[in-house]
Amino acid sequence: MATDALQGHVLAGYAMKTLHAKKVVVVDDASAYGRGLADEFTKTMQAGSVRIAAREVTTEKARNYKAILTKIKHIQPDVVMYGGMDVTGGVFAKEAAAFGVKAKILAGDGVCTGKVAELAGDAVQNIICSEVGLALSRMDKGADFEKKYEARFHQPVVNYAPFSTTRCT
Repeated sequence: MATDALQGHVLAGYAMKTLHAKKVVVVDDASAYGRGLADEFTKTMQAGSVRIAAREVTTEKARNYKAILTKIKHIQPDVVMYGGMDVTGGVFAKEAAAFGVKAKILAGDGVCTGKVAELAGDAVQNIICSEVGLALSRMDKGADFEKKYEARFHQPVVNYAPFSTTRCT
């Protein structure tokens, strides 16, 4: 399982080396996961002498980002790093695109679930995530695992279940 430190570091490296980001805004959802990921990303970016133009905080329940996006649009960053989950990250990306924010949105694996495309709409193409595993659809016997998991736990497969469950019978 990837830690916040690992994912934050990898996302920051990608922002610096691949996207050549010089001006970055960091947004987190105030959860332990979102804040931890954003903190680690920020540390790595600052160590690489990249300017963090703003650090914004929202909540895990937010569904309107107008105030934050107004600031972001004014700053015109190269990259926005979003620390949070799919429910807020997808909506954030969709609103950012509608608001005219051009920056790529980097996020951790909590944003990149099967639901993010539905939540973000066409803006999903602007999201870049770190993922430590494969989607069930790309795994040998993934469909079989999904069927057994849902029968046993009576819920859809959660992100890391295939990597942490040794046997699902």
